[in-house]
Amino acid sequence: MSRFGFFLKEALRGLSRSAAPSLAALLTVVLTAITLGVFIPVVQATTGTANEVRGRVVVDVFIKSKATDPQVEELRKGLTAAPNVREVKFISKDDALAAQRKKNPEAFDLLGDTNPLPDVFRVTPEDPDKVGAIVDRLAPRNAEGKREPQLAAIGEIRNREDETDKILSAT
Repeated sequence: MSRFGFFLKEALRGLSRSAAPSLAALLTVVLTAITLGVFIPVVQATTGTANEVRGRVVVDVFIKSKATDPQVEELRKGLTAAPNVREVKFISKDDALAAQRKKNPEAFDLLGDTNPLPDVFRVTPEDPDKVGAIVDRLAPRNAEGKREPQLAAIGEIRNREDETDKILSAT
């Protein structure tokens, strides 16, 4: 205990002799520790949230109602074989209607027994930054700038471009 007492006395004597530089050093260390203690968790939280949001970037490939089973199978194979595709999930029109009824029962109760929703393939990309390449491959733009689907079963392709661009620029 005598060593601790000696060091404590010497520290107090050093502080009393040069109070300003000692106080400046002490405040610098405290402020640095506080800044790092706040900054590191904030960065980790925003990075985790950004990665979670980037995982929501998808391409919805709507299937024509008159598409034949071989055409739909050709589309499925084309999607799964495409570069930058992590997952292809088929959502039937009945499943889509059930999900929408669950979200907003009042609106979809007005439909009765009709189902206006199409079957859809939901494509999740490996790299969300390259989601546009998937859309361009499935439906490149013609000379007028309008998208033309390459496979007969494709009715429409939506990658929610506005939301996707906002997500990718924010992250």
